[in-house]
Amino acid sequence: MNGVDAFAGIAPLLRVRPELQALCNFGVKWAAPHDLEEAGWAPFHVVTHGECQLDTHEARGITLGTGDIAVLPHGDRHTVKARTEFTEPGGPIVSRNLSNGLTLKTNVTGEPDTQLICGRFKFEQSRDNMVLAGLPAVVIVEQSYGPQAARIARLVAAMREELDEDGAGSVAVAADLATAIITIVLRVHFEKTQAKAGIIALLAHRQTGRAVTAMLGDPKRDWTLDELAALAGASRATFVRLFQKTGGSAPLAFLSELRLSLAHRRLVSSRAPLADIADAAGYQSESAFSRAYKTRFGQSPGAARKIQSPP
Repeated sequence: MNGVDAFAGIAPLLRVRPELQALCNFGVKWAAPHDLEEAGWAPFHVVTHGECQLDTHEARGITLGTGDIAVLPHGDRHTVKARTEFTEPGGPIVSRNLSNGLTLKTNVTGEPDTQLICGRFKFEQSRDNMVLAGLPAVVIVEQSYGPQAARIARLVAAMREELDEDGAGSVAVAADLATAIITIVLRVHFEKTQAKAGIIALLAHRQTGRAVTAMLGDPKRDWTLDELAALAGASRATFVRLFQKTGGSAPLAFLSELRLSLAHRRLVSSRAPLADIADAAGYQSESAFSRAYKTRFGQSPGAARKIQSPP
């Protein structure tokens, strides 16, 4: 199973429904904060002209330039703003509803320094999606990243053209283009991380890929080494050695980590009851989940929820 095959195998878990929200035209100093999204929604920002910065809980001062795209798969709070060298105060950001249903946000009356298309994607299978849970807080594809980025740039240009012309069905066409863009963005992300240990390396290997695909398909199941080794077509000992060499961890430890990653994301991005989160992660009780969570993250699930605040 090669990298393309691996992505094809997990692509159904990453299907999205786009929602275009705003065209942003900014100049001089500005900042646009974004609240925590509902579970399953991933905001995105496409820079069509100029430069800006992205601040999240995990990283600050991420520079985005013309053609760059940032997607926040887990809907985390974040702020998009002017580069730090722009210290001159700008006017207040004014929002105006456009005839196509989008919002125009601007703080200038003339030519803007920075232009963005902003919106969000709804991951259709977000509830128990361990591939989604394994994505980082921010996925960025720079305009300079090879032929895939050039393909994205053409799609972005077509999307901007549709929205600027504001013809019949322009938003629908632009939304379809946005779906194609996010698919390529995620494919680029998996290409960039394929050589590293983890889920993509495991999926890219023919034998471990079968076992990981089965775990993804039924994360709550009490998988045994014998079952997973049989799926991989190997003995238990061979399977464990192969899994550790390819993915950097033992098979059941990997499954436990994925379950806890899924639970952590649901915990901090939703108000779902703890019992539901524990059940979705394959734990028999809240207490068992709480113990495992505290061992992994160094704090209780309740404490993790309380410390979430805007960047």
